[in-house]
Amino acid sequence: MAICVSSLRRHWPVLLAGVLLVIPSFVSGADRERVSSAITRSLELLQQTAATYTDQRDCFSCHHQALPSMAISLAASRGFDIDRSRVDWQSEFTAAFFLKRGEQLEKGSGVPGGSYTAAYAALQLAADGAETPRVSELLVKYLHHNRQQDGHWKIRTRRPPLEESDFTATALSLAALRLHDNASDPEALGQKVQQTVAWLAANPASTTEDHVYRLLGIYWGSVDRRRGARTSWSRLLEARSASRMDEGARTSFQQTVAWLLKQQRQDGGWSQLEEGSSDAYASGQVIAALLGTGAARPADLSIRRGIDYLLKTQKEDGSWHVASRSKAFQEYFESGFPHEADQFISVAASSWATMALVLSRPSRVSRRLQREEK
Repeated sequence: MAICVSSLRRHWPVLLAGVLLVIPSFVSGADRERVSSAITRSLELLQQTAATYTDQRDCFSCHHQALPSMAISLAASRGFDIDRSRVDWQSEFTAAFFLKRGEQLEKGSGVPGGSYTAAYAALQLAADGAETPRVSELLVKYLHHNRQQDGHWKIRTRRPPLEESDFTATALSLAALRLHDNASDPEALGQKVQQTVAWLAANPASTTEDHVYRLLGIYWGSVDRRRGARTSWSRLLEARSASRMDEGARTSFQQTVAWLLKQQRQDGGWSQLEEGSSDAYASGQVIAALLGTGAARPADLSIRRGIDYLLKTQKEDGSWHVASRSKAFQEYFESGFPHEADQFISVAASSWATMALVLSRPSRVSRRLQREEK
């Protein structure tokens, strides 16, 4: 399974989008304007807080850098204006952070947070469109070093919901390898990918985070699995992942979709835990995963209700507030993002909510493919 790596990185937004299965938006007129306005307000805040974070901290951040970059890149791919200089600075900061740890990364160490952090960094660089071959090489080596014999990656820290699940670490690491690993032995890499997909499909999931990343991981690992196939990133998504999954992966994928749809609350949102209340983190994740894998379409009732929930719960400043379930481990600092001690999870939630809203809109790619299919 050889992959055109430079093309993949340029087309990161399509990875999450799964846009090739997305049909025109379910909204029109005023509702489209509401969605666009919500995205625009969130983008400005996300760009601002990412820049402020790097001014005050010297470490890479999944919540303040990677997730905002993924949301910003996805929005830019749908025609939203972004500040490119801010994006470039984020890439430079992340690349420098990991280059300084080059010798450790070569040996499979040196990353605070472990594989989860390394994978998010790889996804951020891909989202930003950064050409950083040495950093990509180091991150790939690190991830291969830390891959378990059964094909999964372990989460090192327990700070829910972001840093809690082996499903999260595994799906992110798998996506990072598919983006950055220009394998000298594509057949061996393909076998590793299949083993990881099998792990995702076979192991029990409990939280919403588990199920979301199981869905994403199976999808990311199952597209275009023909041996030796060279392909662009867009072609990976044209593969219609469900038709290329083996029976076990397809069954798990379908069961995960059913579980997620069943968990939708009366208010239209989703909760991190079965016994919890709806919030933007879980809701944004679920909607983005369902749309991004082609498991749902914007016109579906469940998606319409979820988007309405996000629109109703967004704050005037463009953010979504989610209460943290993790104990603070570093001194509070002002990053330009509201919600004080809840800012980290709220930045992540706002990023996921923004991606969900962006994916509910039509794209030029999806419209082209619909014409081709007719």
